Amino acid sequence: MKNKASLISDSEWLVMKVIWEKKKAKSSEIAAKLYGSTKWSDKTIITLLNRLVNKGVLATKKDSNDKRAYVYYPLVTEQECIEAETDSFLQKCFNGAVKDLLLNVIEKRRLTRSDIEELKSILDTMEEEKND
Repeated sequence: MKNKASLISDSEWLVMKVIWEKKKAKSSEIAAKLYGSTKWSDKTIITLLNRLVNKGVLATKKDSNDKRAYVYYPLVTEQECIEAETDSFLQKCFNGAVKDLLLNVIEKRRLTRSDIEELKSILDTMEEEKND
């Protein structure tokens, strides 16, 4: 079975970013935060929240201050979702070959001298750890 964190759509990802930032949030808070960039209605936000709950990445409970409202909180971390997205992308585009991904990025993007030095340092550290 796929990691539930890898099942998040782009729209759901935007909602999750708000929740990760706030730690927990009501739908009205999420709608207010996203309205400027998305123009999504409250109904759209509720639909996305329900999908995320059904996928098992969010949970909900009644707001202790307002019994008509629900508070949503994450069941997966942002890092777990980033790792799942990275793994999915790596498999889909590069058949799991990390080297091919890195070569594609390095060849298509301009790296600064600082970027190159940092990458060399990371690789050197990895090599040293393998030899230990």
